[in-house]
Amino acid sequence: TYPEVQRLLAKVSEGTPHVQTYEVGTSTIHKVAARKVRSESTRALSGAKSAPFLLFTYMLPKIKAMLVMAQHRHQPLLNALESCGIEVLPAYDCNHARRMFEAQPLVQVAVTDAVLHDGDWRQVLEIVAHGRRKIELVVCSRLGDTKLWLDVLEEGGYDVLVEPFEHEEVRRIVEAAATRSYMRPPPRAINQGPKASRAAGVA
Repeated sequence: TYPEVQRLLAKVSEGTPHVQTYEVGTSTIHKVAARKVRSESTRALSGAKSAPFLLFTYMLPKIKAMLVMAQHRHQPLLNALESCGIEVLPAYDCNHARRMFEAQPLVQVAVTDAVLHDGDWRQVLEIVAHGRRKIELVVCSRLGDTKLWLDVLEEGGYDVLVEPFEHEEVRRIVEAAATRSYMRPPPRAINQGPKASRAAGVA
């Protein structure tokens, strides 16, 4: 219902939302619409074939992304991100990214090379998870590797960007990732303690 959607939206957005009304039977939800809002509203309206669907949109703050990529490789993607109006914080390896994340907690998206000289995209994902940050991870690849894409999605990343980097594709993926970052709750920090305690109790 309308009040239920309003309550849900209040948890994940700031400012006054703009309301647009569509017919469920004929409308297509914009691909950047928040997944949580979409799933909750779909359940609320599932009983009616042509009930009005309320799509809430609001202007995102300026997107801030961290680009984790070796210095000799990052310029083309840095240019693409900045041309889309995205504020970019460069980091050149996993350790540099860890220090930057600690100093810049308001980053929404991390765009990382698949392989770095001191690790890979999984280490960047772990850094984000340990800090319980609401940051979406986009992984860059030189090849259209289906296995990499599936691994990224399965382990909690958002998407994969493939070289050469097309500006519109960069914009679409990073803006969608930032929207998801704003809409979801913080991830749980990785913690092996409870498992170890249970194992000790069983032994």
